[in-house]
Amino acid sequence: MDNQRLQTRGYTQRWSAGLAAARDAAARNGVHVPIDHAHLARYTLGERALELDILDLFLDEAPRTLLRLREVASTCPFDSKGWLYGCHTLKGSARAVGAGDVAAAAEAGERETNLTLMPLEQHLAAMTASLAVVTAYIAEWRLKA
Repeated sequence: MDNQRLQTRGYTQRWSAGLAAARDAAARNGVHVPIDHAHLARYTLGERALELDILDLFLDEAPRTLLRLREVASTCPFDSKGWLYGCHTLKGSARAVGAGDVAAAAEAGERETNLTLMPLEQHLAAMTASLAVVTAYIAEWRLKA
């Protein structure tokens, strides 16, 4: 189990370092791209049709996950496992498609320790906003490609 935790921790550190490097590079170029196309291409072995299918799956499922998170946040008694599961699910699917900002917002929600309505709503707003940016970007990217 300890070895598994170390491997997971290493993955998270590598992911975070890669995301930070990509953001730094984008900042130097003055352009922010909400999807890491290099990651997506590696994930799909460069197959364009598969990229589109995976992005469609993400765009279909992510809003459903956010809806479940909204429901969890507003229920009494609060379901902390449901909140963590939803944030973790969104984080993983966002990472899979290279949507780093969505993954970061979901991870922040997953790490939240003050599980009261106000902080949860702030996390939901951040996740929703980052997903909206990704959704708009993908729609525009589809038209260009």
